[in-house]
Amino acid sequence: MKYIPTPELQHFTSSCLSGTKMGEVVIQGFLEAYSCKPDKNEAKLFHSMKNKVAKQISSSPSLFTQKMASSPLGPINHTSTIQLLAQLISTLNNSLPDYDFSNLQASDFVHESNLDFVVNRINEQLLNYALEAKHHGIRKKFWDTLDFVINLKK
Repeated sequence: MKYIPTPELQHFTSSCLSGTKMGEVVIQGFLEAYSCKPDKNEAKLFHSMKNKVAKQISSSPSLFTQKMASSPLGPINHTSTIQLLAQLISTLNNSLPDYDFSNLQASDFVHESNLDFVVNRINEQLLNYALEAKHHGIRKKFWDTLDFVINLKK
C-alpha cells in the first residue's frame, strides 16, 4: 500500500480539517489516498495472519468455526477476508505511523453495506451544521472531492 499525493485531498484537509475551531472542539483530521497494491509489509502481514488463522483452526476447530462465521469482514478462514483485514491494518499503520495496529482482528471492524447510512453519519458527525456554517458548502465540497479521488458513484 503506497501513499498517493492528491492535491484535492491535501487542499481540503488544509482548508477545512486542520485546526478548525468549533467552540470548545477543534477538528484535527486529514484525508489521504492509498493504492490498493500491496507492498512488502502488507504481504508479510497477510502471510503472518494467514498462518495465524491456520494455526488457530488446527488448535481449536470447534471454537474457531463459531468465530469464522461471525466476522464482520466475512469468513476469517477465506483468503479474501484475510487480505481485506491486512489492507485495513496496513492503511491504518501507514496513515498513523506512530501507532501499531497489527494486533487488530476482524471483530474490531464494522462492515456497513448501506452507503447512505455512512454518508449521513459523516454529515452529522464531521460535516455538521456548525462546520457548514463556518465553511459554507463544505458537505458538497467534501463529497465532490471524495468522488473525484475514489469515484464513489460506481
